[in-house]
Amino acid sequence: MKTIGISLDGVIRDFYTEFDKQYRKAFIHNPSLVEMNRDMTLKEQTEDELVLLEKKIELKEKELITLPMNSYDLFNHYKFDNTVGMDGETILSPQEALDEFMYQKFPFQIFGKGEEYKGASEAFNRIQAYGIQNKLYKTVLLTSVGGAALPATWHFLATHNCRMRSFQCVEQEHEKWDHCDILIDCVPEILQDVPGGKIAIKIEHAFNSWDKADHSFKLLSEINPSFLEDLLIGEKKS
Repeated sequence: MKTIGISLDGVIRDFYTEFDKQYRKAFIHNPSLVEMNRDMTLKEQTEDELVLLEKKIELKEKELITLPMNSYDLFNHYKFDNTVGMDGETILSPQEALDEFMYQKFPFQIFGKGEEYKGASEAFNRIQAYGIQNKLYKTVLLTSVGGAALPATWHFLATHNCRMRSFQCVEQEHEKWDHCDILIDCVPEILQDVPGGKIAIKIEHAFNSWDKADHSFKLLSEINPSFLEDLLIGEKKS
């Protein structure tokens, strides 16, 4: 029996919006960094001070964030510098700083509390149920996140009532192909290197607009299970 793989991030979970929200809170307008009076009460700001603050935030956004997100590499859109100690030696590289931000400091906020794309969990449940009821295919939910992002992911799936029966975590994006015959994904690497005999279905984003796929949809909720059935029937005939 064939297996249909459905990726979590960019297809069901809106990782990018929540990442942006947490980045802005942490690096641009952190609510914990407020000005206090000597008696430790919150200092009320004048209208001129608020205008100046808004300008500082705008400048900070231009310095740290480059949008729209028309490439898949987060470093092209969000700035992470080397973290340097008092002795001048690098403590964290930009990649390590990004990993720390996502997987140590804000994993629950980014991976647990994020929103889903419209109707995505319901669509997953419908696709999975159709395959089971008609004995057509198996369905597996796929992700490449790890560490503290995994327990946060369980919270996300429970919150949005995603009733997956099979879940697979991979270390590298291309390993998703080891677990399915048809893959619904948005990652350019997946779309650019489809193994022979397998089918890629693209969920459209600005960062994968130039990547070709066998089929393309804006949302998972647009994919009718009967469409997947027709793909499988076409594979058998060929």
